Amino acid sequence: AKGAWKAVPNIAGLQAMVPAQAKPNAVGGAAGFHTNDKSFGFTVMAVAKDRQGLTMAQVKQSTEEFLFDKWITSKASKDGWVLTWESPLMDFDTMERKGSTYNFEVRRRIAGTLYKCYGAVAKAAQLKAVVHTCQTIKKK
Repeated sequence: AKGAWKAVPNIAGLQAMVPAQAKPNAVGGAAGFHTNDKSFGFTVMAVAKDRQGLTMAQVKQSTEEFLFDKWITSKASKDGWVLTWESPLMDFDTMERKGSTYNFEVRRRIAGTLYKCYGAVAKAAQLKAVVHTCQTIKKK
């Protein structure tokens, strides 16, 4: 799917290369885009001050504490990291596993501010596109 530069909704001054089928999140919601079929979606936010000093190892350790199956990608970058992992997709009414969900967190510095771009998609093969979009986010 071909993309286009679009302003990220619900956050000032950021844009991303977003696939054509992605819809902006509702006004007042989380900053980012989504698709109804869960094939693409992300939220972007500035990393909280008290979490800026965390290392990739510390973030991985806390990720592993709840609904975690396995790491897919764990790569440091010059200004952050790319993490992708599989976790159980749960039915919280019955507490039974319904399958898997594929999660991501891309942390990077954009114009001096530390941001994280994160979310989950329905299939492992869909991680590449959403991680790529996270890596394109820049100031308008």
